Amino acid sequence: MNLKRRNFIKGATVVGAVGVVTAPLALQAEGMTSWLCVVVDTVDKLTTDLKSSSDTVVVKDIKRGGIFIYDSDKSDINDGGTVFNGWVRQYDGALNALWFGAIGDGVADDTQALQKAIFHTTGWYGSNYKLDNSVAKTLYIPRGTYRITDSLRITQMQYIIGDGYGSGHSKSTEILCDFTNISPPTDNYSNTYEGHPSIRLAKKPMLYNVKMANYIKIENIRFNANSKDVYGIHLNDMYYSKLDTVSITNCMNSGLTLITAQFNEVRNISYINNGGPIRIVNSCTMDFDNLDIENSQCGVKNDLEIVHHSKWKGGINIRNIHIEELDGSSNIVAGSVWMIGQKGVKIEGVFGLFSVNSESGSTERYIQYVDPQEYTIDGYTFTTTIPHHCSLESVGSGHMYVKQGKEAYSNKITGFRVEREVDSNDRHQIDTTTFDSGFEIQNQDRRKLLWFENNNEQVVHLFDNANRKFYPTGGHFIMENTYGRVKLKAGYEMPDINLIADFVSIDKREGGRIASFEDGKIILNNLPTSDPNAQGQLWNDNGILKISS
Repeated sequence: MNLKRRNFIKGATVVGAVGVVTAPLALQAEGMTSWLCVVVDTVDKLTTDLKSSSDTVVVKDIKRGGIFIYDSDKSDINDGGTVFNGWVRQYDGALNALWFGAIGDGVADDTQALQKAIFHTTGWYGSNYKLDNSVAKTLYIPRGTYRITDSLRITQMQYIIGDGYGSGHSKSTEILCDFTNISPPTDNYSNTYEGHPSIRLAKKPMLYNVKMANYIKIENIRFNANSKDVYGIHLNDMYYSKLDTVSITNCMNSGLTLITAQFNEVRNISYINNGGPIRIVNSCTMDFDNLDIENSQCGVKNDLEIVHHSKWKGGINIRNIHIEELDGSSNIVAGSVWMIGQKGVKIEGVFGLFSVNSESGSTERYIQYVDPQEYTIDGYTFTTTIPHHCSLESVGSGHMYVKQGKEAYSNKITGFRVEREVDSNDRHQIDTTTFDSGFEIQNQDRRKLLWFENNNEQVVHLFDNANRKFYPTGGHFIMENTYGRVKLKAGYEMPDINLIADFVSIDKREGGRIASFEDGKIILNNLPTSDPNAQGQLWNDNGILKISS
């Protein structure tokens, strides 16, 4: 038999799979004086003693097995996954979390195994950790439920990939929180340069960064907080990174917090049954695609908060959002759905569904552009900037409305529609009392239909110059101005105002009807019965209408 070692190694896993051995099995080719390899059951048997038999070992363990070649320069290293007492794993491509001892059965504590695997992607040897950007690798976490009893820490240049977040651990990669101690860690990364705040975690997160979070990628993983009062993913100073196809669920605080994040991409996020908002703080130049928020818990006020302390920073783009909170599934409270306190926030493609609160009869849920106010996160308090040059496009919603602070300006809405349930007490689709500048609604062909501007006249415009109609089918159209007049002015091309209705009334503010048109008759109410001696005023002289001279 003439078998070279290179060819043997290619097929060694097949050789190692033959039979079940309890002691090392040595294989030798015909005509050779040294052993080709030794076959053992587990990595625990990778000791320096095996070197006397062969410099190649095959480990049969289905999770941690593989081919190992001895390197004497690493005889004192045991990293728990790729090097065992000088025996170095031979592999191409991604690291596998199972190699480091992760089980993924939802019962075993996988914290240390996952942490070793994560750190190893950028350099982990024994008990010494050194960041080495040249060693960046991808960590693959196979499908299963990985129970953790402490936070997972990441640094930079780390790619962590799972098998998706389908239903049940057999179809997905799930990180399951089982913290008994929820005291926040103190080693999180906190940038203090250029006036950036010092952030100290107020809650213990499932995953956070201890170095600047540059060039990281997290994909195809579910983070299940198991109804604990913790953070989900909390990343500070994150640049050129990506979150893709990530589920965050059952977190009784903020499930996703990004602070001082820039040039990042966040895609396909499922955010369900969480008790705190998604927070995007002091961040800019970011893209969000496909965001699903459902069934917020614990009376959460906001589902999404986008705020910044600087009036110069903007460029947050969010596309394709589904948000759903149904009575009976959520503890809905009045307030913002989204709190926006930053310039240049673009939200496009929204479907929102809320049902009427059974107690108050109204959800009063808003996409809200807020006036500057104090905002506190993890011990740092700052004043949010004025939201301006923001846009909201293609919104279809049940019981979700838009509200703007008095200082906000140059914001725009395109294609906004609200479906309200029968007998709903919700009053405002768009709270017109606060939109006093630079706010507009457009119809489908992008011509102005209704817009607001502040030119020292507090003007509300209906229609444009294209002879369009404002036709609110089956409902009411109300114009109300508390401090001034409502003025209807005919155009130059068509200098008339036509009012067509079966019933028209003119009422006093304090109550009581002045006049009405109904059943083809004009009815004048409460006319004086004697001459008021006021030129031009109508009065009733025993059923005869007269004009006072």
